[in-house]
Amino acid sequence: QIVRDLAQDIAVNREIEESRYAVSKLTIISRLEAQGKFQAAIDALKANELMYEKWQAVSHLQSDDANAIALFTAIGCDPDEILARE
Repeated sequence: QIVRDLAQDIAVNREIEESRYAVSKLTIISRLEAQGKFQAAIDALKANELMYEKWQAVSHLQSDDANAIALFTAIGCDPDEILARE
């Protein structure tokens, strides 16, 4: 039973890891630009200095990043499109 539970836990963790992926900021910027939302994203980020600095500090965002999802939703973008696999 313990081995079976462990195997199930490993399978669940692997599934979570496979559903989570990184998206480069260059790709994100290009997608925002294509939708005419780049400036809106920058303005929203600059309204919160900490979030802007975090944006500046990274080269990739995770596909399940709650802050990014909230930002893209707030500016009228579909987070699934902006954070789609490359």
